[in-house]
Amino acid sequence: MVAEVRDEYVRLKSEYKKRTELAKFTYYENKINSSSNKSKEVWDLVNLSLGRTKQKDSIQLNVDGEIVTDAVTTANKFGQCFSSVAEEKLAATGSRAGDVRDTCAEAGSTNTMFFGEVSYE
Repeated sequence: MVAEVRDEYVRLKSEYKKRTELAKFTYYENKINSSSNKSKEVWDLVNLSLGRTKQKDSIQLNVDGEIVTDAVTTANKFGQCFSSVAEEKLAATGSRAGDVRDTCAEAGSTNTMFFGEVSYE
């Protein structure tokens, strides 16, 4: 009796797996064939099956108790944060940005890049 139940379970599990795979294949085939841009549709399906979805939610930051959702303001806050970290590190070492540029110029290094200040807000 136990062996019969197990055999039936294995058979039904196998049939379920085959039908599921066939249903997925049919679904994907129909989606691709009905699409006007087949390449894009294939990549959309690949990304969907891998769990990669396009991020449509905006970033929300809590800045001093204020929720910031605007993309430009968020970018500016990130920029301020990262630039202040660099300034704090330079101040902690007693260096200035000019010192670093001078040192690189003296060494003849062509593998460095410095950006000048654009604006302060």
